[in-house]
Amino acid sequence: MDVSRKKAGANSAGIWVMTFLIVLVGGVYLGPIGDVSGGWIYIKEMPVLRVEPTPIPTTKGAKVTIAGVGFEPKQELGLRIKMGGVMSDVRYQVKPVPMTNEEGAFASEWVLGAETKLLGPGAHTLTAVNDNGDVLAHAPFVIAQPEKKKAEKGKK
Repeated sequence: MDVSRKKAGANSAGIWVMTFLIVLVGGVYLGPIGDVSGGWIYIKEMPVLRVEPTPIPTTKGAKVTIAGVGFEPKQELGLRIKMGGVMSDVRYQVKPVPMTNEEGAFASEWVLGAETKLLGPGAHTLTAVNDNGDVLAHAPFVIAQPEKKKAEKGKK
């Protein structure tokens, strides 16, 4: 996990000055976050969660990649999404179960079945949580509109 430290202190006029690091990764704002301890400002990278492809096809068996970086090392994550109007944890439906590596990153695959009907077409949000249920990151994604079946020729 990347942590940057910047010293806070008073300038020659006695005005307190703090320098913050602003981190952009792929156009995503990741900082500052942290605390001030002993005059130091600790800035911690915010976790980033991603769902691909988008839009996700509505076909049964569609493969969805769920990946993230910036989490705590060796952390099992819960993955929550609203399905059928109910918030559900889908961590055990993905392979492998989302467990971060030494650098705080993970990648899992979700093969969709009946979930596409429960999710329905449109915008959705997947949320990564820790063991306490604290929200760590969100990832928006879209389920595609089902393809309209072509009318068979010759039938009325």
